Amino acid sequence: MICTGRTTHELMQIASSGASFEMLARGRTTHELMQIVNAARTGGAIIYIVDARGFTTHEIMQIGAAGRGHVVFK
Repeated sequence: MICTGRTTHELMQIASSGASFEMLARGRTTHELMQIVNAARTGGAIIYIVDARGFTTHEIMQIGAAGRGHVVFK
């Protein structure tokens, strides 16, 4: 299930609790995605980011570094 309609803060809370989920990249900034995947790393969750076509390679690398193995781009 793709988590939609939730704020960045809510997604950070969900991820830090250890729950893994899919989310759309659309409508989120690089910084917001970095915050969410960092929370996932802390909680041991995995975030599946769907449709990251609008991000540059450098931005995807930044998001990946923030998640340190807790983020998958679909």
